[in-house]
Amino acid sequence: GSNGLRVGSRATQAGYNWTMVGENIAAGFYTVPSVMQGWLNSPSHCSAIMSPNYEEGGVAVYIADNADYEVYWTMVLGKLIP
Repeated sequence: GSNGLRVGSRATQAGYNWTMVGENIAAGFYTVPSVMQGWLNSPSHCSAIMSPNYEEGGVAVYIADNADYEVYWTMVLGKLIP
């Protein structure tokens, strides 16, 4: 994250009680289909998306001012503590 915390720390701070958590990040894609195709074309990102170990997920998009890219995407995947 921009504050230096890893996805697990950010998920915990947000109140998510997880046993497993992962994250895909992308920049420069302008549409949902294009970012999804980018993640699916990347072996490591695709592996996270297709993992049967994750049971939940969420995606966010950030439109930036004065950054390297105009558009940033984050997908967080997780599994709650039973």
